[in-house]
Amino acid sequence: MFKKLLLLSLIVSTSACISTKTITLNNENTGSINNKTIVDLHRDYPIFMDLRFTEVIFPLLQAFDKGNARLVDNNIEDPEKEISGVMLQALQDKYNLKKIKSNFRGKSSFNVKKISDAFNDVDLVLESRVVQRMVIYYPINFWIHGLRYHIQVRLIDTKSSSIIAQGYCKWMPRIRDTARVGKLYRNNAAMLKEQFKEAKKVCLGQLKSKLLNI
Repeated sequence: MFKKLLLLSLIVSTSACISTKTITLNNENTGSINNKTIVDLHRDYPIFMDLRFTEVIFPLLQAFDKGNARLVDNNIEDPEKEISGVMLQALQDKYNLKKIKSNFRGKSSFNVKKISDAFNDVDLVLESRVVQRMVIYYPINFWIHGLRYHIQVRLIDTKSSSIIAQGYCKWMPRIRDTARVGKLYRNNAAMLKEQFKEAKKVCLGQLKSKLLNI
């Protein structure tokens, strides 16, 4: 129990430390990325937490035990790779970038300088990172639950070891689109799948606007 609560506090504190600052590609830096090479960097997904009100209030915290299993059992795919793929294609189309396979192997640091050093065989790194993904109850009504989805995307120039574009998206459904948690998982989690689709749609729009100004 203590270890699970410690893990929960660590996830929340780590999320709070991630920059939500927006950096949009502009005329000063876009000219330098035309015809460059690019690679996409995907981070490991965080635990999918199922924070039901009853499981938080009462000592049996099952969020960490069952969250990922519920995604697998209901064939729910995280939209991160689709979001990254659309962003990558938009960059390729707009700036005539060439996607290549990097020689890098293994895990990379989140530090921009270390990422640049690890991927020194390409000009640009498009990094996408899911920060939070969970089913959580609403404080104004503890019995209704919805998806919370946070994702960060950064475009890193490896030659200058700098972030030249960055965006952060936070998504939760409107209150009217939430339900008691049992309904979220009914019919192979049909409602939860719809919420993931909406999160993808909204975050794609926000990130394309924030990073690429399109």
